[in-house]
Amino acid sequence: MKLHSLLLASFGLTIASSQQVIAHSHHCCEKVVVVPSTTVVVEAPIVAVATAPAQIIVQQAPPADQTEVVSACPGTDYVWAKGHWTWNGCWVWEKGCWLARPHATAVWVPHQWVCGDHGWICVHGHWQ
Repeated sequence: MKLHSLLLASFGLTIASSQQVIAHSHHCCEKVVVVPSTTVVVEAPIVAVATAPAQIIVQQAPPADQTEVVSACPGTDYVWAKGHWTWNGCWVWEKGCWLARPHATAVWVPHQWVCGDHGWICVHGHWQ
């Protein structure tokens, strides 16, 4: 639990209960529900700890997307990943960028926020 508290503190978060995290920033303070993800445990000296992205649920709807200017494509094996809103205690716009395809038939699924029963759920962008 101490490692989790240290990691959360490094991102400006504190534990409110086993299922809730309070996000702090100089702009706002919001309750964020974090659904735990799988942690890889290594039975050897720890070099790094790997986790899947936690599912984040925010009570406040994201703002409308910003208009972006798409730069020239750097090559035929690149796909544009449009900008999106991220949650960091308040809404922060993350600019779009070109991503290199991991293989020729890879399709980029954009980052999005989906309205659920308990708030807005982050669905991270990923390759299919």
